[in-house]
Amino acid sequence: MTFMRTLAALALAAGPLLAQTPFEVRATGLIAQGDMNKIAAGNNLAGYSLEASARLGIKPGLDHRFHLGGRSFRSLAGTGLAGNRAPKHIYFGYDVVYAAAEKWTLFGGFFGQKWQIDSASATRPDFTDLNNRNNVGKGTKLGVRIGTEYAYNKHWHAVLGFSQTEYNKLYQPGWVDLGLGYRF
Repeated sequence: MTFMRTLAALALAAGPLLAQTPFEVRATGLIAQGDMNKIAAGNNLAGYSLEASARLGIKPGLDHRFHLGGRSFRSLAGTGLAGNRAPKHIYFGYDVVYAAAEKWTLFGGFFGQKWQIDSASATRPDFTDLNNRNNVGKGTKLGVRIGTEYAYNKHWHAVLGFSQTEYNKLYQPGWVDLGLGYRF
């Protein structure tokens, strides 16, 4: 709940400063791909994300997007990945957004993923610091994302994307984002 209050406070504080800036919020389901299947429980719906972003125009049809959000994953036992219903894994980043057609946009960019790890529950060797292997997914890791959006109308849009980041020295999890967004 603290995370949601922080997001709300940031949006309210930034509102007067960026009055002409379009804001967006989105909620997506996360479908595990590749190494994410070794970290998250289940590959159908591995978690969800909540995101807030601001878009700034570069030129007609091309925008910057700065985003901040949180993700929640259902973790496998022994990985140490905090698996709670609340979005504990904070991320932030930058996208370039291109208006490809009247209702379609393409986006691509990078993000920083701050993994929340419970070291006491990291018991599997691939997720511990045993023998100085440094395999705990701690710290902020760099990731990339690409995707497309389809605008239903001026405010609502569907989102389909792919994200991949580093977790530790062995795993680079990826997931498909599928969800809805709203533009203010």
